[in-house]
Amino acid sequence: MQAKIEQRDRRPQSSGATLGEAAFICRWRLVDGVLPLKARHLRALGYRSVAGASITKQHVAWASEHIDWTLYEGAKQFPDGVLIVYVDFDLQMGMGVRAFEPLKRKSANDLWVLRDGILWRGWTNPSRESGVASLMKDLCRTLGTPTRLSETLLEECTKGGFTPRDEVFLASDEYGIVAAPDHSGPHVERYVEYYEKLLESERKKAARHR
Repeated sequence: MQAKIEQRDRRPQSSGATLGEAAFICRWRLVDGVLPLKARHLRALGYRSVAGASITKQHVAWASEHIDWTLYEGAKQFPDGVLIVYVDFDLQMGMGVRAFEPLKRKSANDLWVLRDGILWRGWTNPSRESGVASLMKDLCRTLGTPTRLSETLLEECTKGGFTPRDEVFLASDEYGIVAAPDHSGPHVERYVEYYEKLLESERKKAARHR
């Protein structure tokens, strides 16, 4: 069956019932028809909840099983597209693939700022985790960079509240790690380089299996 979702997304295949209003939608970027960070995305999905009801192991298992089926068809049309995981308020799930679209919006949960040796992450929704965020946190642990949460980063961004020394970037499952053009720096460039190397590794892996 199919369900109506946001206009920018393709309609997903549902888990067997007509899907209702979206509680949340995950958007996971593809590379040459494969899904980088698959294990991280699924782990992050398992941390999510809807109106106090947690995503269960069964939901994560359904998503894991349907990724390959969905990519078999959807990735042929959009090999560098976005895999959509749709969850309604009854915890019913759907999945589909759409074309990748350039960045048009900012999310407080995706915004990061390195300031005075501390990496701050925008945080407005504790139930919202992401695969790329878990990658960033592991990278920071490796590099010895302390991390903190902030609910005001997006407001600072819209008001131009960053200092010239602040290094600002976006880290999202859909867009990856993207440096702010006017607030980049050596640390952010290192994060971007690390992420791009990871994607290049996935491209090579996909090419070997063709």
